[in-house]
Amino acid sequence: MKFLSQHYAFKTQQILFKPTFTKEKIFRNNLEEALSYFVKGKFAEDNGFALKPWEEINLQELNILNEENLSTAMGTLSFKPVSSSETTLVAFTFVFCLEDGEIKIKIHHSSPVL
Repeated sequence: MKFLSQHYAFKTQQILFKPTFTKEKIFRNNLEEALSYFVKGKFAEDNGFALKPWEEINLQELNILNEENLSTAMGTLSFKPVSSSETTLVAFTFVFCLEDGEIKIKIHHSSPVL
C-alpha cells in the first residue's frame, strides 16, 4: 500500500491503470484493485507481480514528452525472472502529474510485446 501511495496519485486524482499481465480484469483504476495486482488478493489471476523474483529488468527504449502540467514516458522494458532464461519484452506508457508537490503516476499502461 505504501508503494502505491508513494508512486501513484490515488490520493487526489482519478487513476487509469492497465497492468502488464491481466486478461480477466483488464483495468485496475482504484487503489484496492491495483494492490491486488501487485501483491495478490482480490482477483484469481493476480499472482503478485511485485513479489516475483525478477533477476533483471532492463530499460530497452525510452521516449519522454513534457507539456504544461503533465509528463509522459513511453518505452520498453525487458523482464527476466530468476527461474528462467527467457525474457519478456513489455511496452509501457506512464503519464505523470503533481500530487502534493510530488511527481506521481496518473496513467499506467503496460502490455507484453507479442
